[in-house]
Amino acid sequence: MKGPKLTVIVVPVARCNLSCAYCYITAPSGGSMDDTILHTVFTKVFHYNGADAISEFIWHGFEPLLAGKRFYENVVKIQNQEFSQFPVVNRLQTNGTLLTSELAEFSTTNKFRLGVSLDGPQFIHDEYRRYPSGKGSFIDAMHGIDLIRRIGGSVAAIGVLTPLGAEHITDIYDFFKREKLDFDLLPVTLVRKDDKQSKALRLTPKQYATAAIELFDLWFSDSQPPQIRSCDSWTLAALGTTIGQECTYSGNCFARNITVDPCGNVWPCERFNGVDRFKLGNILTDSLTETIIPQGGGVASGEAEGD
Repeated sequence: MKGPKLTVIVVPVARCNLSCAYCYITAPSGGSMDDTILHTVFTKVFHYNGADAISEFIWHGFEPLLAGKRFYENVVKIQNQEFSQFPVVNRLQTNGTLLTSELAEFSTTNKFRLGVSLDGPQFIHDEYRRYPSGKGSFIDAMHGIDLIRRIGGSVAAIGVLTPLGAEHITDIYDFFKREKLDFDLLPVTLVRKDDKQSKALRLTPKQYATAAIELFDLWFSDSQPPQIRSCDSWTLAALGTTIGQECTYSGNCFARNITVDPCGNVWPCERFNGVDRFKLGNILTDSLTETIIPQGGGVASGEAEGD
């Protein structure tokens, strides 16, 4: 039996122009997504969700803009010409450094909902989100946001909460409010458990809880707060509902979300991309209803806790 509506994170390329200290992707899983895999993703997901549901595709992982404008033109072409009867939302999560006026115009015209990875003010962002040369990416990311805004497009931010950020929640909140950016802060995810650098970046449960409470208090007491997805979800949870919550707080997120990498391999979440024990199958050869989704439910039942 088909479960809840499926949201798909699509990883179009397995490379990035940045070298972030906390990147959770362990190794590249392929080059660039070809037309066959792209078309198969659309075919299986649209028919799984049906024409009564809005299918959501999140272009994410590594740096999706490295796929190039032609790739996204093809995305729009296939969706409009072959699957026009299916409602669709496209989201694109980028580090913002590769945004150009042309890409900003394209994404706005074609109603892509853009998110830029931004950890807060420059002294926090540039500590971890750097080019391979060591140069910080804050100025370039902010330039990308400005390009979107100049043409009337909308953009939000997603930041990674590290121990440094947890010590400066007020600075982060004030920065995003001053920049008029809705945002969210996700706790740093560290797949490389034996990496010394990763261990130094790890948030303890107490650090995260303290930071989350401080963030919520700032947001709740503000008469004109920015939208913060986590705060919305915490409020909904307190009210006893999961409707509208982001995937992390929706109960069994593995039954509602999958990630497809450039080779067509399927994972329960983009954070587990490349971790072999979480692989659910391949979009080219495996059925969503018979193989991929049931396996995702198995992962959710306990395996995701790891060793």
